[in-house]
Amino acid sequence: MEQQLAESPWNSLTEGSAVSPHQTTVKERDVINRLEGQVDEQRKMRLNDAKQVEAKAAKIKEWVTNKLRDVRRRTKSNLIPSAVVHNVVVLDRRRMKSNLQFRKG
Repeated sequence: MEQQLAESPWNSLTEGSAVSPHQTTVKERDVINRLEGQVDEQRKMRLNDAKQVEAKAAKIKEWVTNKLRDVRRRTKSNLIPSAVVHNVVVLDRRRMKSNLQFRKG
């Protein structure tokens, strides 16, 4: 933007050329209007970018929430069989010990 200001036609007009003040003001207004238009366009682009980032963040948050829910569900469902298997192992050990003691005795 600074480069555009440096290259703008009104910079050369203020350096001592023989142009009337009315013409300078019109050209300055044109440059200002053009720059304001560019600023507005950039503002709209930034707003659009922010909306896209927010939408992506919402999708990521939803994905993470679903994954976490799935992991919790799997962990819970794995704990139940683990407890059952543990109980079966304990019972089998007791049976084996009682069978060994019965055979010895």
